[in-house]
Formats: sequence, C-alpha cells, structure tokens
Amino acid sequence: MAMKKKLLASVLALGSLNVNAVTFTGPDLDYIAAAEAYGITGETWETPEFIASAMPHVYKFTHSYTLHKGDYVLKLPQGKPLDLASVMVPDYDGEMSAKDFMLNRMQNHNAVILKDGKLVHEHFGNGMTEFSPHLDMSVSKSFTAMAAAIAVGRGQLSWDDFAVKYVPELQGSAFASATVQEVSDMRTAVVLAPGTKEKYWDVRLSNAQGYYGEEAAEPYPNGTLDFFPLIKERQAYAMGEKYDYQDVNSELLGLIVDRATGQSFTNILEQDLLQKVGVAADAHFMSDKKGLAMALPV
Repeated sequence: MAMKKKLLASVLALGSLNVNAVTFTGPDLDYIAAAEAYGITGETWETPEFIASAMPHVYKFTHSYTLHKGDYVLKLPQGKPLDLASVMVPDYDGEMSAKDFMLNRMQNHNAVILKDGKLVHEHFGNGMTEFSPHLDMSVSKSFTAMAAAIAVGRGQLSWDDFAVKYVPELQGSAFASATVQEVSDMRTAVVLAPGTKEKYWDVRLSNAQGYYGEEAAEPYPNGTLDFFPLIKERQAYAMGEKYDYQDVNSELLGLIVDRATGQSFTNILEQDLLQKVGVAADAHFMSDKKGLAMALPV
C-alpha cells in the first residue's frame, strides 16, 4: 500500500457544511477503454507492471461513490521545512537519505509530514498533485469503523446487537452468532475459501464486489451480499475469543451500518466526518454494483 497521507487530506478530501448527498456512479467506460489500450484492465491493474499507473484511478474500474467536499477547508500552519535529502535512514545495506529511501526503496508516491501540528514536508510523485486521488486500501477499514461508531453514537446501531438483526441473510452462516462489536473487532475468526493462501482475504469477496472489474462480478447478481452466506465455517474457538484480521468483517460492518441507518455509510463519512475536518477535494469510495460501498479500498 503506497504511503499517501495526503489522501487523508486529499482523496479523503472534503470540507463541511455541504448538504450534498454522495453521488453513486458506474464504471468510467472512457477511462477503461483508455487503460485497456495500454494493457491495464480490471484483472491486470494490480500486477507489478501496472499498479503504479492504476493506483490513482482504480475506482474508475468499478461502481463508486463520490463524497463531496464542503465549503470549509482546513489550512495547516507551516512549520520549519524538513529536508529529507539530509535525513539519513539505515537499511540492511547501509544508510541512505530519507528522500531516496521513500521514493525508491519504498516506492512511495506521496507523503505529508506534520510536526507539532504543523506542515514540515510534502511531496507528490507518479504524476499526481496534492488533490489527486490514490487508492488507500485497508486504511479504509478505519473509516468504515468510524461510520459505525457515529451510527452507534446516534442510537441507530448498538455494538451489542447481533449482526443478523440487520442482515438476516447471515442466518446459517458462520456469522450467525456474531455481534456487531465482534464483527467490528475482527473477532469472528471465520474460515475463508479452501486453499486460500492469505487467511485474511477471499478472492470470491473481491469478485463479488467487482474489485477486479465488472466481468468478475457477473456470477454474483446481488453483489457482495451473495458472498457472506458462503462463509459457513469458523475456527475452533468461541466467537469473540480471538482477534483474527480478515477483510470480510469490515465489509460486513459496512453493510450493517447501511441497514441500520437506511443509507450508504459513505453519507456519514461525507457529512459527519470528512466535511467537518476540512479536507480539500472530493473522495471516491469503490462500491459493488448494488451500492454496497467497499469497506476495504477507497
């Protein structure tokens, strides 16, 4: 995941006091055609040769929500500039400048550094500016949890409720006895697809979402909702007993918030979080074709 703190002040970028609701759109067909001319498709964008080019544009392969910026934009105070070229960092083969380390070893596209609440450094590469979007992957999980917390604070949702209260389609699945808190805390410890190398990720989930393009989602007519009932097994310990990092929990939490509030959780993020902190450009939240925003990637 590229280090893109400006995305939390840019692609996450919104203002406040804006009464616009989020906008739901389909895949960007013009972009998809242009990308395909260079071999970049929904199936190939994550491969090493294409990922840097695709990172600012991944949401265009899918349905997505635009979270609109508001009128208020926070202006960060300027601190004493930090010269990364003169800051040396150790690596296994010796020291190098922090600038060289970030741009080359870490392949970092953009970064913002604050000290004592003041801006001391920012840089933007890979053809981007301070207002460019950039995929932030699992950072989005934290924002989904914030939306859930806001819904709880409003009394629209309770951490102690069972997930099936909001998603009855979970009856008979491995999530049937999970509370909202256990889903949010990733303490469901479900068993994903047999043979899955990564215990935290199931390719069927990504396909149902349309994460790798709309064609991969065709076997899932109801989008992500068709995936959750496929999870039938759990690990051999009690629900809530152990933490187990698994993407599916965040995706389910997003659906729970949608059902509890009667609207996409992206509306909460737009109006009650991002616009109020004063970030400066529209954000894009990827979504499945049925309007369930992906809690994993922005």
